[in-house]
Amino acid sequence: MPYHAPQDLTGVSQSSKKPQEPDPVKPNLEHLNRMLEELGYGVKYGLYKETEEFYATVTDLRTGGVVRQIPSEELLELHRRLYVMVGAFLDEHA
Repeated sequence: MPYHAPQDLTGVSQSSKKPQEPDPVKPNLEHLNRMLEELGYGVKYGLYKETEEFYATVTDLRTGGVVRQIPSEELLELHRRLYVMVGAFLDEHA
């Protein structure tokens, strides 16, 4: 399974015809990011395309190395496989 580099989704806005209401999550994410930067860590948020799940990658700002991905790549892959198996089962019994 190919690795998907995390994207910074903190500034992504949804387009719609309605006026956008302030996002209550964004200030909390920005605060969390500032706190982690003070400790020498960075966080990027991404979307695992196969299952449309969000994940976060914590990196060491000094080395650029990945400290942790939440949920892990293995867990995202397991979820994708389960999704495929359930889909195949439903196709057989439909």
